[in-house]
Amino acid sequence: MTAILGASSYERTRASADRFFRFDITSLAPGHIALMTPYQLFGLENWGKGYLDVRDFSAGAANAAGIFPFAESGEETMSVYLGFDAQLTPRVRAAAGFRQEETTLFADAYGGNTQAGTSNAVSQDYVDILASASLTLELVNDMQLRLAYSNTLNRPSLLEITGTTLRNPEDSNLYRGNVFLAPAKVDNLDARWEWYFGKDLSLSIGVFQKFFDNPIEVGKVQAQNDIYTWFNGEEAELQGVEVELRKDLFFGEWFGLGASWDFFKLNANVTLMDSQVTLFGEGETAADVPVTGSRQIARLFENERALSGQSDVLGNLMLSYVDSSRGIEGSLAYNHTGDRIVLVGAENAPNIVEDARGKLDFLARYLFDVFGFDAQIEFKASNLLDDAVEWRQGGLLYERYNAGISYGVSLKVNTQ
Repeated sequence: MTAILGASSYERTRASADRFFRFDITSLAPGHIALMTPYQLFGLENWGKGYLDVRDFSAGAANAAGIFPFAESGEETMSVYLGFDAQLTPRVRAAAGFRQEETTLFADAYGGNTQAGTSNAVSQDYVDILASASLTLELVNDMQLRLAYSNTLNRPSLLEITGTTLRNPEDSNLYRGNVFLAPAKVDNLDARWEWYFGKDLSLSIGVFQKFFDNPIEVGKVQAQNDIYTWFNGEEAELQGVEVELRKDLFFGEWFGLGASWDFFKLNANVTLMDSQVTLFGEGETAADVPVTGSRQIARLFENERALSGQSDVLGNLMLSYVDSSRGIEGSLAYNHTGDRIVLVGAENAPNIVEDARGKLDFLARYLFDVFGFDAQIEFKASNLLDDAVEWRQGGLLYERYNAGISYGVSLKVNTQ
């Protein structure tokens, strides 16, 4: 039996300061100024004649839209833990333990008429006892069954609780942190059957279920512009099944191609999932959700739906090659992501769903010696299929773009 006892402590903080500027055409400007292109409009001549003006809009943005120029947040966590791992019998192994965590989350956002330490200042203390246990049963020499239960926490990131507003470069939308966001508690149940029926072959089938309390979700802020924020839902559930296969491929031996063809390996897995989140409890509405700046979550399109960002199908298929004697490595990897909600809708506006798509990546690496130093040259090609990213709202095309194919070549020399 192995026992472990320990303690840990960490702290992280985030602070931001922004200034917002607004450009105006002054009353001195002639009418044709408004018809100029941006390049013409912002020319030095118009500035010199007083046709243009610029002003600091930081306070105005904070007062009118809750876009606070100053924000800070942090997390302090102290934990103690105890656990053991024991071989109870030749075919039964057990592990269990617990972890107690004391956490403080604090955040503030201010600017304009909102002073520091006032309406957006929040400090929340949590004490959580997280337990875990697992049991491994070796059914026969090459087959085993694993059962596990655990409590975990899904803490908000500092970006998610920092009350500033940022534009996400991936979807070009505005996101605002929510200083009132709380951690989500998760109960996890897992069962996995594993079969090692050969030196280079394994097959496993797993089922899992997760129960969330206060799941962290995304919703629109009720504002003039589309601004998204994070908030705590009521509860959520996720269940699924996963199948994984690993196999060495001896093409040389099977087809008489030579020993250099016996270094291929196949890894494949597929996961089928189903999730449901309940956003508001009985009798609650969007008005009951606390949001930075005394704002309100927009009335949602539906109170129960799949978890945002959660696909119903995930799949991976990788063919790899490693010949250590010749320093040759390579892989071809395909990833499939099923439909998922990418932007949460509001009343009379359905959720925006990203269609299922695949991604194919290639990697080749050659390891060699140069002047007594280890070196390698590497070539990467990502997103070879360049499947279009398509978002749909109510079944109609909302946005479509191609991410493109990227290539990269690198040379590394280890001089140590």
